[in-house]
Amino acid sequence: MDNQNNLYNLVKTQLLLSDLKELELQLSDTSKVSFPHLYLLLKNAFLTITHVYDFKANIRLLFRDNPELSELYKKDKKAYKFFKYLRNKLVGHLESPLLEQSIIWEPLHRIMAKNHNVDVIKRGIVYKTFILETLVNTYLIESQEYVKIFGSSEVNFICFENDKLTLIQHTKDTISSVIKTLEKQELILQTLVPTLNDVSDLESYYRIAAKTDFKKL
Repeated sequence: MDNQNNLYNLVKTQLLLSDLKELELQLSDTSKVSFPHLYLLLKNAFLTITHVYDFKANIRLLFRDNPELSELYKKDKKAYKFFKYLRNKLVGHLESPLLEQSIIWEPLHRIMAKNHNVDVIKRGIVYKTFILETLVNTYLIESQEYVKIFGSSEVNFICFENDKLTLIQHTKDTISSVIKTLEKQELILQTLVPTLNDVSDLESYYRIAAKTDFKKL
């Protein structure tokens, strides 16, 4: 990889590392976090963990001289696959099949949708809980590994608090593990990017920057 690619990969690694460390901090004591906030944190975690795994394709050449980095990625392979599934189905846009299956799974949708006395935010909390547990259940169908993690082939976050706590803890554990991967990746990339000792070293880069012609991405 050339210096420009190494710099790009280093900056992206640092951005992902920053996001995960912030999520780790925010999720450190979920007893003090409201469910709407927790739901957003979990969605961000699903998204960021998946970004790290997708980013692996960019830095694969590092594995040749740094097999320990490859091993760190392999260690969390099953977790990456799980969170990528959650990200793909939940984050960005809510897929119709998921919502349809959630309504079938939990008939209370039919009462909640027509109850005008329920607070909009509280109703949303219930819906999001149903949708998230439905999504996890669709994954458990084909993953004995995660049946073992949750201790059941079916989760219910409202009736069984431990099911929800298991998802939260697994997310936190994965974040901590991925942080270690990115910290190692950052150290490797730091050795491949030239060090500039003074602002004057940036003069040629500023001349290039002055000619920037912004275009819609």
